[in-house]
Amino acid sequence: MAEADPAFGVQATEWLLPYLMRSEPFEGVHKDVADLLRKELLAYLRDVNKEAVLRLLYSKYIPTQVFGIALLEQSMDPRQLTMNQIVALGNHETVQVRNWAWSYFEKDPSRIKYEREDAIRLLDSNWADTREFAKGYFSSTFEEGDWSPEVLVGLADSVRPDIEAFGRELITRFFRDEQGEDYLLKLSQHPSEKMQLFATHYLERFAAGDLSRLQALSFYFRSVLTRVHKGRVAKNRIIRFLEQEGRKSEAAAQFVADLLSQIVVTASIEDRAKCIAVLMQLKSIYAIQTPIKLLPVEERTHH
Repeated sequence: MAEADPAFGVQATEWLLPYLMRSEPFEGVHKDVADLLRKELLAYLRDVNKEAVLRLLYSKYIPTQVFGIALLEQSMDPRQLTMNQIVALGNHETVQVRNWAWSYFEKDPSRIKYEREDAIRLLDSNWADTREFAKGYFSSTFEEGDWSPEVLVGLADSVRPDIEAFGRELITRFFRDEQGEDYLLKLSQHPSEKMQLFATHYLERFAAGDLSRLQALSFYFRSVLTRVHKGRVAKNRIIRFLEQEGRKSEAAAQFVADLLSQIVVTASIEDRAKCIAVLMQLKSIYAIQTPIKLLPVEERTHH
C-alpha cells in the first residue's frame, strides 16, 4: 500500500510512531510497531527531528530504543547534535549507541578538536569500553598543539583512577618547557595527594633559583607539609628542595625560614625534626630571623 501510495506511507508512520512512546495496551505492541516501522516504513518517515530520535533512544522500552538506533544510524545527521549530546550517546546503556558515538568521533576529528573541552568528557563515561576507546582516540588523534595545560591538568584530576593516570601520562608526553611554570602552578593547586606528589617532579626544573616562583607555591608547600600521616614521599621531596633553595640566597633562606617556622607548630614529630634541622642549617649560613632558639644544656656531675 505504501509503495502504491507514498502519501499513505507517510501518514502511516506519523500514526504509528506515537505508539512507541506509550505504555503497551498488551504485550508485544512495541515490538510489532517498531518492526513494522523499521522493516517496511523507514523510507517514509518525514521530519523526524533530533529531539524525537533522542526521545526514542532514551525510552524505557527496549523495542523503542531499537527503532531509535535504526533512525540514528540511517537518518540522523550528527551535525544536528551538540557535542554534549554525542558524548552522552557514548555513555548510553546500549553498546550499539555507544558504537555510533565512537564512529562519529573517528569520522570527524576536526570537529572533535575544535570542541575539545566538551569532547574530552567522553573520557568520563561510566562504561569502561567507551573510556578505553576515548583514551586510544585522544592518544592517537590529538597532537601537542591540541592540548592546553588546563585540559591536561583537568584530566589528571579525574576521580577515575584510569583517567587520572591517563592525564598524567599525557602531561609527561606533551609537556613543554615554556609552559613549565603554568603546569607547576596548576598542578600545585589541586588538593589530591597524587597530584601533589606529581607536582614535585617539576619543582627543580621550574621553581629552582626563582624566589617569586617559590612564593607563588607557598600554599602548595603548606598544603603538603601539613597533611597528617599522608604524603610522606612528597613531604620529603619538598623539605629537601626547600633546604637546597634556602642555601642559595639570604632572601630565599628567610622565605624558607618563615614557611617552616609556621609548619613546625603543627607538624608531626618526624616532620618537625626535619624542619628544625633545615632552619638551624640556614641560620648558620645567613643572619635570618627564626623563632628557634638554642638553649644551653644543663651539665650535671655525679658525685
